[in-house]
Amino acid sequence: MGWLVGTSVAAAGEGAMVTVAHWNTAANLANRLRAGSWVMLGGATWRNRLMAGVAQVGYKYGDSLTAQVRACELVSPITKEGWILGSSKHIIGQRIYQP
Repeated sequence: MGWLVGTSVAAAGEGAMVTVAHWNTAANLANRLRAGSWVMLGGATWRNRLMAGVAQVGYKYGDSLTAQVRACELVSPITKEGWILGSSKHIIGQRIYQP
């Protein structure tokens, strides 16, 4: 099922490191993630860019940041978006970074 969510997260435990991608304007990236940043599981791929919906808001493919974060720092979108919308975002690999 790793193909569906962008990366295999089955083995991710509390301290496991997970690769995430984040898009924003180049000026706002500042080479780091901020609390509350929406991220995609996996790297900055075309698939993740499409699933993140960042093209619709005008972010370029190159305006991305890939980082390693602890799995326990990623929160499901269900907490902010509700069960229906949040679970669909969770399935495609969207998470919220909360260090």
